[in-house]
Amino acid sequence: MKQYFGEYIRNLRTEKGFTLTQLGAKLDLDSANLSKIENGSPLMAKITGMACTATAMVGACLGVEENTHVAAVTAMAIMGVAGDMANDKSAGPGSFQMNFYDSLYELSPEVLAVKVKTNA
Repeated sequence: MKQYFGEYIRNLRTEKGFTLTQLGAKLDLDSANLSKIENGSPLMAKITGMACTATAMVGACLGVEENTHVAAVTAMAIMGVAGDMANDKSAGPGSFQMNFYDSLYELSPEVLAVKVKTNA
């Protein structure tokens, strides 16, 4: 199975026994700017316009959140959870796109609180 770069870094980090904060310190990065959203579907990479949707979501979150990191992480969490929900209902990329937009419509703060997977 194809491994994404984020998965590779996570596997390497956990293999070495580092937390995300420890990795940030080793790389001389502020751990407040390191987050990993672990939601989403591989089908998201096959959908034309998904990056545009992500950009719009980040813009919407920036409209209500001053902290750019928090806004970006929130946007990606929303995208990831909607991707998970769409994946559960879809047979392939065609139905995934339609189900993704329906899943965005179905999201609520309560759904996000239960379904988002992050180590932020």
